[in-house]
Parts: sequence; C-alpha cells; structure tokens
Amino acid sequence: MSDNGIDVNDVQMEERHPRQLPTRTILLILGTLVLVVAAVVVGISNRAATTSTDDATTVTEQDLTPLEQVDAQCQSSATDNWWRQHVLIGDEGRTMIIETEGEEEDGIGWDKLMCIVNGLEASDSWLAQFGATRALDGTQHGGWDGYSATWSYHPRSGATLVIEEDAS
Repeated sequence: MSDNGIDVNDVQMEERHPRQLPTRTILLILGTLVLVVAAVVVGISNRAATTSTDDATTVTEQDLTPLEQVDAQCQSSATDNWWRQHVLIGDEGRTMIIETEGEEEDGIGWDKLMCIVNGLEASDSWLAQFGATRALDGTQHGGWDGYSATWSYHPRSGATLVIEEDAS
C-alpha cells in the first residue's frame, strides 16, 4: 500500500497508445498541403511566364510597325479596353481602323486623331481633304507618303478612318 492509502496492485495501468487522428482530419491536412504546394507551383510558373512575356515584349517593342508605334504613343492616357473599341490594329500592324466621336456615338476625340495622323506625318493636303468631308460626300479615298486612307463622316456617328501602310 502507498502513503496515500491506495493499493498499487489495485490500480490498473492504462496502456498508452498513440492517439490516432480521424480519417477526416488526415484528409483535411493532406488537402491543405496539396493546395499549398499547388499555389507555390502556380506562383513559380506565373513568375517564369511573366519573365518570358516581359522578354518577348521587349523584343516586340523593337519590331513595332509605324502604325503600332503611333497607336502606343497616342493611347497613353486612354484605358486599353476603351481604346481598343475605337482604334484597331490589323493586318499584322499594317492597318489601323479609327472611329471618332460624333454627336451620338462614342469614339476618340480630335486631339487623339491628330496625335495619330501627325505621328504618321500626314500631309497638309490630306488633312484638308479629311477635314472638309461632309456626310453627303460618302466614302472618300486619299493618302500621303507611305499610307493610303479611306474614310467617311457623319455628324451623329463621327468619322471612320482606315489607314493602310502602302506595300513597299
């Protein structure tokens, strides 16, 4: 018998077994681990993709056509989504389609249009023809050194201008 009056022989020794986690808890821990590993892998691959995209962008910027260069310069203050609704580049950078604002239609303003045509060094003669176009005139054709242009105008919808780089 011990000092506190308990017979040591009467006390049954509990066998100690390691506590087992329920299957649900194990699956939850494994699932969390998988998600963390996946997030790390995706983060690393996104960083690698961004780096290679930045490298590709640098190379591409050096190879921009004159229309693409002017597009990038004149777009600077407009959001890309809004700009792309009104200024499109096509034919591998050899064509630009522009919609200007009218009384009832949204489009680029006169200042942005002048940025584009001045950036492409439009002739004074072409600028005068373009500026004198009336709705009754229908579709007009003209151009300047290195470019051909087709345009129409209506006060309500604005002008639609297609500029094409002449084949060299």
